[in-house]
Amino acid sequence: MEWSNLGSLGSGWLAFALIAAAGALPIGYRMRNGRRATPTSTLTQVHVAAGIGVVLVAFLHALLGLLALGSSRAIGASDLAIWAGSAALLVLMAHVGIGLQLRNPKLRRRLELRSKHVVTAATIALCAVVHVALLVGGE
Repeated sequence: MEWSNLGSLGSGWLAFALIAAAGALPIGYRMRNGRRATPTSTLTQVHVAAGIGVVLVAFLHALLGLLALGSSRAIGASDLAIWAGSAALLVLMAHVGIGLQLRNPKLRRRLELRSKHVVTAATIALCAVVHVALLVGGE
């Protein structure tokens, strides 16, 4: 396996794990405490840091993925795998923008933006699962 393929594979799984970890933080808090964490809480700060980590790793994965487009895994997968990954990256940008707005404790549109944040998170997760499934199935 070439370095670019290994980098793409490793960064992809790291991004996938970070997405799961970042999502598990607020869900776990709400399940454990029966309420949401406040925008200024330590948990929210860790969630934001994890989300920024996802963005950095996702961009690295996209760059390394470009270098690995000629690999047997990429060729064997359908173009839909690339589209699903691209969609995940695009929605991730919107998700982070919404999330950064939610950090403001005086935000008036919190309920609306929180709903959009949840929908974009679910969309990212779905696109990421489709991306992985098509690439793993394309081997």
